[in-house]
Amino acid sequence: MMVRSLFLARKDARTMDQHNDFQRHQTKGSSSALEQPLPEPRAYKLLLGMQVLFGISYSAFLLLPKFLTVELGASPSEVGAVAALSLVAAALSAPFMGALTARWGRQALAYVGFSCEACASLLFSQVQEVGPLLLSLRILQGLAFTCVFHVTLSATAEIMPQSKMARYLGFLGLSMLITNALAPLVVEPLAEFWGFRPAFVAVGLLSLCALPLIAHVPRGHRPCKSDDASLVQHGSLFAVFLASGMMGAGIGVMFTFTQPFALSLGAERVGDFFIGYVGAAVSVRLFCAGVADFLGPRRVAVVALFFYALSLGATSMLEPAFLLPLGIGLGISHGLLYPALTARGLELVRPGAKDRFMGYFAAAFNSGFAVSAIGLGIVVEVYGYRPVYLLVATGLLFATGALARGQDEALLTQQKAQYD
Repeated sequence: MMVRSLFLARKDARTMDQHNDFQRHQTKGSSSALEQPLPEPRAYKLLLGMQVLFGISYSAFLLLPKFLTVELGASPSEVGAVAALSLVAAALSAPFMGALTARWGRQALAYVGFSCEACASLLFSQVQEVGPLLLSLRILQGLAFTCVFHVTLSATAEIMPQSKMARYLGFLGLSMLITNALAPLVVEPLAEFWGFRPAFVAVGLLSLCALPLIAHVPRGHRPCKSDDASLVQHGSLFAVFLASGMMGAGIGVMFTFTQPFALSLGAERVGDFFIGYVGAAVSVRLFCAGVADFLGPRRVAVVALFFYALSLGATSMLEPAFLLPLGIGLGISHGLLYPALTARGLELVRPGAKDRFMGYFAAAFNSGFAVSAIGLGIVVEVYGYRPVYLLVATGLLFATGALARGQDEALLTQQKAQYD
């Protein structure tokens, strides 16, 4: 009996030691899980690489109006409709990106986006007329843009700290902005030498080079019931979504109507506007990337949105000599506003709802762009160009006021939650 008692006592002690080791391991694991991991530079660089590869392929189709006019003999109305179709597809698909990310994960969504872009670019070599094939390919490109941009933005929002969110989002947007400027400069000479169709095949193959990088993209957050109950953590996102929609409308008007407006006033060159815009936007993203993080994204977004409205209002008094400074004004405003407004929204949403927020934010922006590019053309035909700029500038001022008022309410709600 004594031997048996000693054996049982030793067994109990050994079991207790194992239990204590397990508890210590669990405690250590829990404390480690609560620690915020440092930003992953390699993962972010891979996201930038993916964005650049996609951006070159997608931005090559900024030459689509020239292809439609020169190769297919399309009319101006056909050119406008085909160019805007991808925006409509992007706006309609964006609200579903958060749910699709939760169901499939970001990696699957990235595969879908790059596959759609590659297929569309390759199949453009078979386009012979403005017809169902062309329209279907533009829809595919709009879906591809939404998928890839959502993946890169939401992944950046997950792996980077909130205190530097505007900076990293700004650099991500900068990578896309640079490809908007460089891709046409590279692809146009190729198209003149080989033709548009081989050039489109080349950029389609380039987008496939991003596929090996997708395996390193964070898969995304799996929502729980609390995430589904509410998108916001405190405050309201109404002003953020309103500002996003009006920002899309503002840049849509500036990109769609400023060129024909200037030509109607006797301008011979309109490229100065885009030179000013790209140069200013790139400079702001490079040298002022941390301004929103330092001063607060809400403050910077309000100021940038106000100057956005001023840029639209000033364009209503356009003269050909003003194209360069107007482009600079728009570039500064947009370069500051987009990352600051995105970071402001991310401050308000629940940690598990960032994917859903990014989908809704993109939907608001793309909807504003598409509505302004398509719907306001009717207003131009009836009333001329100047009232369109004043109309959108008024909407931007209203959004500025809403965003400024929302700050106090959000802070009060946040403070109340902290005391509770």
